[in-house]
Amino acid sequence: VIPDWKEQEWDTEKPDSYAGIFHFRFWRFGEWVDVVIDDRLPTVDNQLVYCHSNDSNEFWSALVEKAYAKVYGCYEALDGGNTADALVDFTGGVSEPVDLLEGQMATDEVARNQLFERVLKVHNRDGLISCSIRVS
Repeated sequence: VIPDWKEQEWDTEKPDSYAGIFHFRFWRFGEWVDVVIDDRLPTVDNQLVYCHSNDSNEFWSALVEKAYAKVYGCYEALDGGNTADALVDFTGGVSEPVDLLEGQMATDEVARNQLFERVLKVHNRDGLISCSIRVS
């Protein structure tokens, strides 16, 4: 997602090289799409509005979020998004959704064991695993 990240790092020895722009890549529709943003981040009372770090001098998460919001048109478009879709956008990988309600995991021990084996296989292959719940 962050190509040439070392070249985009703040260099205390070369402060004049800072241009205030950042370059990102996201996987969209079968290809890597370049996204360039500036360093102006949304704030209220000098506090970042959205994603932020506990370290007040660390901005990478807010910058990635701004670039991702640019891909989707605005920050609001990221609200309530799908984690699996985001993982595809960030990695270029493949998503495999599993619906625990539909799969009868609560009542079917065989289905639960199969789910465990699938998740373990992904884990052993260093895959990314996420989960979410439906808002009611």
